[in-house]
Amino acid sequence: MFTSKKQTSLFIICCIILSVAGFVFAIKVMYEPVPKDKVVQKSEDAGENASIPSTQEQREKDEKTEKMLGESWQDLRESFDIREKDYIRLNFKEFNDFLAGKQSVIHDNSFIQPVAKDIIDTLWKAPEGSTEPNILIKKDYVEILIAYKDKDDNNVLHKFKKGLKGWEKHTDFKAGKAVTKIE
Repeated sequence: MFTSKKQTSLFIICCIILSVAGFVFAIKVMYEPVPKDKVVQKSEDAGENASIPSTQEQREKDEKTEKMLGESWQDLRESFDIREKDYIRLNFKEFNDFLAGKQSVIHDNSFIQPVAKDIIDTLWKAPEGSTEPNILIKKDYVEILIAYKDKDDNNVLHKFKKGLKGWEKHTDFKAGKAVTKIE
């Protein structure tokens, strides 16, 4: 490949210089502080290896969302007189895991099978602009509630109750308190 020792030596020196430069660059990048607005945090909802950018703006939006959901849940509990300690409360993802048999809080999902399709239909028919539904399963497994606030701040409760003739569904609407809006 190279015709002289001089060319071979020059090639080796160039390779060494490029290797050292690459190593120095890698060390510099590795120890250079990352600006706070570029920090990447792991997303619990997105899966084991997924990550989402966490900028100051996104953190503020997340805080507003949490505040809005907290206010909504408090208003729903008060409007419908829900005693949270009597229920197992699941969010949408946890409920899907429960239906798939992957939820660790409730190991047996067979009691819900006769009404699962109606519950799923109810969840999918929640109007656009509503808060994320709260799904509550009564600890004695005879009642399932789906509670959310619609875009007009009305409180909505779908109640599935197990009776002598099977599962019955009732829906109730109540005027709710205005909650923090996310812009």
